[in-house]
Amino acid sequence: MLTDIVIADGFQEKDVLQLVGAAENQSEHPLAQAIVNGVKEKDIALLEAESFESIPGYGIRIVIVEVLPD
Repeated sequence: MLTDIVIADGFQEKDVLQLVGAAENQSEHPLAQAIVNGVKEKDIALLEAESFESIPGYGIRIVIVEVLPD
């Protein structure tokens, strides 16, 4: 379960959650799934990742080409 979200100054929560949701959406990790579920519960549309790579011991790498609206 996603319980807290802290967004750095200069960023909008929705934009960050769209990107994080897209990044974690293809991961099988339980924390990733909790993040994705939390984003969906907020009715925020997930962006689609063009590519996804899981790097054991380091994390993930994704490419998103879609542009966020202003």
